[in-house]
Parts: sequence; C-alpha cells; structure tokens
Amino acid sequence: MTKQKLEEYRLNLKELKRFIEEYRMMRDLGVAIDTLAPKYSQKTKEELETEKINLCKKVSKYLKEKREIEKEIENVDDASEALLLRYRYIDGYGWEEISELMNYSPRNIHYMHKKALLSVAN
Repeated sequence: MTKQKLEEYRLNLKELKRFIEEYRMMRDLGVAIDTLAPKYSQKTKEELETEKINLCKKVSKYLKEKREIEKEIENVDDASEALLLRYRYIDGYGWEEISELMNYSPRNIHYMHKKALLSVAN
C-alpha cells in the first residue's frame, strides 16, 4: 500500500460525502416537485432513481477500498502507528486532531506517520 493509494482513498471518501449531500438535496427537491408540480413528478423520480444507483455504486467502491486499507492497517505491528493510519485515512482526521487524540506533538505524529507508511509499504 502506498501513500498515494491512501490519499486517493481519502479524496474518494470526501467525494462520496459530497455526493451523498447532493443526493439528499435532490431527494428533498423531488419531494417538493411531487407537491408543487405533480406532472413533472415521474421524470424527477426516474432521475432520482438513476442518482440512487450511482450512489450505490460509489458506496460499494468505497467499502471495497476501505476493507483493503483496513486489512493493510491491521498488519501494522506497532499499535500506535496503526491507530494513526486509521485516524488519518479511515476516520479522515487532520494532523492537529490526530496529535491531540494521541497526545503526541505534531512533529512526533509526522515522524510516526512516515514510519507507519514504511510498515504498510513492506
């Protein structure tokens, strides 16, 4: 597992969250259209169904990537390094949050991160 793959996963997670929010907004608009303009309702339902299918595909891809990354993290011998990788890539925390959660200085967190990446690369 490379740092690039882990970073891609983080970006995919952010994109998935954005897509979910967008779908929720469209669903809410669909409900409004049902009420305000029923003659457009069927077309809106079809479009929302297409978006729901796209969302399901994205979630499926995300879950597959997540399982792969979690498997790699489980193989890291050092528990602190594994936790750091989980916080960073699975939970999506920033460096300052990780530093506070783990009670280490930011410098130590970056050092530990570099060491953890070497662990998953091997």
